[in-house]
Amino acid sequence: MKTWTLEVGDLFKEVGIQKTGNVLMNENTYDFDPKHPRYSWLYAALLGFQKLKHQGFSPKSFATIGTGSGIDSAGVYEIFHPEKIFQIDVHPNVPEIADKNAKTLIGNGAKVETFLGDLCQPLVERGIIVDLVYANIPNIPSDEPIWDKKVSASKFLVRDAKDCPRIFQKWCLTLQYLFLKEAKKVLAPRGVVVDAIGARVPYEILEQLFTDNSYAVQELASVYKLQSEPEDVLSGYVKAEKESGIEFDFYDHEKAWPLWERKLRAQKLSTPALKLELGPFRMSAAQALVAFEQDGATAGHICSILGGRQ
Repeated sequence: MKTWTLEVGDLFKEVGIQKTGNVLMNENTYDFDPKHPRYSWLYAALLGFQKLKHQGFSPKSFATIGTGSGIDSAGVYEIFHPEKIFQIDVHPNVPEIADKNAKTLIGNGAKVETFLGDLCQPLVERGIIVDLVYANIPNIPSDEPIWDKKVSASKFLVRDAKDCPRIFQKWCLTLQYLFLKEAKKVLAPRGVVVDAIGARVPYEILEQLFTDNSYAVQELASVYKLQSEPEDVLSGYVKAEKESGIEFDFYDHEKAWPLWERKLRAQKLSTPALKLELGPFRMSAAQALVAFEQDGATAGHICSILGGRQ
């Protein structure tokens, strides 16, 4: 399988981490654009972890669900310096490269273990308990295989969702709900669960994901970013819009990004406040897909990093 290297220093610098180094990538890992590191989910997530640190949280163990390349583990190590790190990914071509990357960047500072598996199940099966568990997982259910290239970053194989309330299924948040439910089995009594979620839905639905799972919820970071893999993602949300009679929140990226960079990013607004500011540029998934297919226009969305405590 083809591999290449990616330098992480510019991404880490954006969130105040003074660390450089190269990681290996392959067609199934989720990389970032080194020219635009703030387009990355990792940028938002690491901002959220920095806020937890400023609040005095100091985890000794960390688990990442959907690790991809393992860059998230290296960033979390630089912020918290946990003693143990557990990486999980469902794609069979990911764990080996994620394990190598994390161990290369972290060195002997922490014990790193990497597992192939779904959500928190590898931790549950081994009886592993952690202080901090984080997920960046897909939202769109798929009846077709998800193993080609980076498809598994945006889509997951349809599963039995009988334990997931209908409201979350409708808004394409089934996997997020199931993750938060499973996380309770592996989280230490004073631990924190962190979920990176695209805030394409009403914000109160995101909070309800946590409260319905008996967590006290806090938003740790909210950023605007470019929608990655639009050809895979937008069509999935359009299907959900048609099936449920709802609309997701996307934004005209050409207009929204300059406002975000010039003004909004420095204000550190909450997701509801950010939605208001970006409201003039809002598009549904259907509108965003038409603009993309007809004119090559790009769309963006808000990313919310939410933390929960039991």
